[in-house]
Amino acid sequence: MRPVLVAIVAVLALSGSARGGGSIRGFVLLPAQGRLAVVDVDAGKVLRTVSVPRGPGPVAASIDASRALVANTRLGTVTQIDGRNYRRVRRFSGLGRPVDLVLLPRVQVGLVRPRYAVVADARGWVDILDLVLGRIVKRVRVPHPLAFAFSDPQLWVSSSGRTTLTQLDVSTPARTHIVARPDAGVIPATLAPDPSGIAVDVSSRSGTLVRVEAVSLAHTVVGRLGGTVTQLLTGYQGIVWAAEANGRVLGVKAKNGRVLHVMHVPRRSRVGIVGGLLAAARGHSLRMSALGSGRRAKAVSLPGDAGDFAFAVP
Repeated sequence: MRPVLVAIVAVLALSGSARGGGSIRGFVLLPAQGRLAVVDVDAGKVLRTVSVPRGPGPVAASIDASRALVANTRLGTVTQIDGRNYRRVRRFSGLGRPVDLVLLPRVQVGLVRPRYAVVADARGWVDILDLVLGRIVKRVRVPHPLAFAFSDPQLWVSSSGRTTLTQLDVSTPARTHIVARPDAGVIPATLAPDPSGIAVDVSSRSGTLVRVEAVSLAHTVVGRLGGTVTQLLTGYQGIVWAAEANGRVLGVKAKNGRVLHVMHVPRRSRVGIVGGLLAAARGHSLRMSALGSGRRAKAVSLPGDAGDFAFAVP
């Protein structure tokens, strides 16, 4: 199954679960406490917390909750957790300064018990973790990697302070290699797979939205959003969502940069998309709102200040 289709299937599964009475599971890092909060989104409560190293870092989870990964940027570690039984499986070390983290789908299965994860080490490497063998199986030198965007079968990497992206072929994770280094024309603050599946969307900090084609590697400015853009998320029906530091979240048509929706979350929230919902974490709260809706968000109280988060349907 193509990774783009995997993502669509995952979205449908999450949406169907929410409508059919199932539960979306959230994994929210509480960095100051050194805990990972496991949240039942539908019930609006924290089920339990799991001990992890204290400090911030990215979080990733598989759709079936079999893999929950928590990186610690200061210590250079990734803790692997079985999110179904809340058991710590192992800890990877020697990862430098991990600033982003992504799980790679399995062919024909998707993000069910994925075997490999990729870590961006800001000191100059992209590391491939084998979650079954418990070791680093590949290390690729990339200048100061900052963030990832995964799009069939490439992994796009932005580098701090540079206009160039690095395009990696991760179709065989243990043989991951650099394919190209296209110029985005702007210094990326954030990036996300284009909804078409054949490009990557990049935003500068000042809101210039650029599309970089996967094959031709040409870049095109498709819009200028203004504001300070902190995150870019792939949505549905050709829309990308740009989160701004002031709390606005803009739903933008990816092909022409037209703003179709404006949502509001608390300033400087960390946001994500799951099952047709916009999630926003800030302080002791995780808020969930229907994408494109002005309805009041459903909030889950957390036992500490929220950091990064990820979702699953166990």
